[in-house]
Amino acid sequence: MKLGQSMKLAPRMIQSMEILQLSAHALEERIEQELENNATLELTEPESGEPRVNENAGDEPETRIQDRELDLADSTGAEDFERLGEMETNYAEAYDNEYSAARAARDEGDSQFRQRVRSDGERDAKMDAMANAASRTESLGEQLLKQWALAEVDDRTRSLGELVIGFIDDNGLIQTSSEEIASKSQLGEDKPDPHEIDEAIFALQRVLEPTGIAARDVPECILLQLEAIERDEDESYDIERELIQNHYDDLLRNRLPRIAERAGLTIEQITHAIERMHRLDFAPGRQLAAAELSAITPDIIVVYDEETDSYLAALNDRTMRSLRINEDYLKMARDKSVEKQTRDFIKTNLRNAQWLLDAVSQRSHTLLRVVNVV
Repeated sequence: MKLGQSMKLAPRMIQSMEILQLSAHALEERIEQELENNATLELTEPESGEPRVNENAGDEPETRIQDRELDLADSTGAEDFERLGEMETNYAEAYDNEYSAARAARDEGDSQFRQRVRSDGERDAKMDAMANAASRTESLGEQLLKQWALAEVDDRTRSLGELVIGFIDDNGLIQTSSEEIASKSQLGEDKPDPHEIDEAIFALQRVLEPTGIAARDVPECILLQLEAIERDEDESYDIERELIQNHYDDLLRNRLPRIAERAGLTIEQITHAIERMHRLDFAPGRQLAAAELSAITPDIIVVYDEETDSYLAALNDRTMRSLRINEDYLKMARDKSVEKQTRDFIKTNLRNAQWLLDAVSQRSHTLLRVVNVV
């Protein structure tokens, strides 16, 4: 036995830290999920100045509390941890439900920022969206067509190759049969037969980069890469080729003893071959496929004020939807005529809703403090 002190992170505090790390877009998704799962939460218009009502512990009367002021100059890290502690132990305390820290910062700390923006001219929301939009990158098919255009092949093979590229998926593989590709050709009377499609695929596999593009399945993709490595390194990969050609299914299921027995190899040889195959790419098309582009929404807007020779930071809460707790459920939670099981269920959801509101408020407070320090 020993007596000592230790730090402990309660589950709710850990979740509050997770909320802090979310991007604006991810936070919107989290809020949307909470709105679907928790009926006690509801949206409210940001412009409405109605006071918010919150749940108290037990059955005390409803209490209205003004926004807590956000004093960045005197705020310390200890206050943040104290606030987190309150969120963990005192969910039922009445708070303002409309992002108290964010609203205080917007109404008080951001007044100079908004005045500065108005003096320089009104911001155009559409122009801001266009400026923040990422440029479009070339798709996998566009990049492969550019490579194929440089290949030294006859016109017939070139046209068939362009046809086949349209059937290459994002992994770089061709999952469609040669017969189906040939049937979908739009070359009119000069329609290709499956054999010609096979020849075009063979040509694509020798031209397109990275190696493995235009393979019909993963084993063929791996074999193409092994062939290229052997040409470049002048080294034999016979064991690897044996594993892929004849024992691929067992290899996927990690049946190494069964492979060793059937192939006449030792476990050490098989393990070494697997390690050498780690350098291979089972989906080479992913190296070229354009990643999905998502809009970036800044959490903080910073502008330089020439008059005061300083930077002004403000929370970008224009796109953030305002939440509050539904007053009807608050009344039901205090109504003795409502069945106790129903009241307990509502109170649980009210506590969860209150925690979300406090976590979002703490996130806004922390972000603004960090940016001001930076």
